[in-house]
Amino acid sequence: HDSSDGFDLEISCMVADLSDMDTLEQTAEDMFGRLIEREKRNSTCRTYDRTILVNNAGSLGYLGKCSDMASLSELQRAINFNVTSSSWISSQFVGKFSSPTDNQKCACTCVVVNISSLCAIEPFSTMSIYCAGKAARDLFHSVLAKEESGAAKSVRVLNYAPGMCETAMSEELAESDRLDSKLSSMYRTALNDKTMVQPKDTAEKLVGIIEQNEWRNGAHIDYWDE
Repeated sequence: HDSSDGFDLEISCMVADLSDMDTLEQTAEDMFGRLIEREKRNSTCRTYDRTILVNNAGSLGYLGKCSDMASLSELQRAINFNVTSSSWISSQFVGKFSSPTDNQKCACTCVVVNISSLCAIEPFSTMSIYCAGKAARDLFHSVLAKEESGAAKSVRVLNYAPGMCETAMSEELAESDRLDSKLSSMYRTALNDKTMVQPKDTAEKLVGIIEQNEWRNGAHIDYWDE
């Protein structure tokens, strides 16, 4: 609990492997079940008026030319983690939090943020699996938005591309000998010149977008968009 600045904030951490298809259903049930049970413990407790899922878990997957791909199991693992897992988590979140619970007279506002990428809308050589996964996630969440956009619905979906961020993934791409040479050079230059987007800055941009709540449901918005 943290009551600083007038807020009563409860932080609960849960470690889970979202790439494990054998445990994914139970993981989602446990993860969202904790939040639901917290509301049920006290009927006088103020129920959630807004729930937000930032769906970010994923991996690069195979790097290299499409025609050089040699492992079907590696391909399947990447698709499971980047597409199957992401789709399941978002679908379960909306199903549980967009409908009234026993404690609620009406459903709360439900916001789903799929962390997207420029790779979802543009092809990049030697990043076929990452691009395919991001594109699939974008379209899944766009369909989710379309299905939940009725007048009586309170579900908002955003595909947010955070920009080229200075993260461990960017460092991996800069050092990879399997990545297209021009892409690898671009990442190395951006890292060396300190021109990458800082995670804090893109997170603040995302919070601002959510607070303004003016985006077209299911839209793809990039950090660099006005």
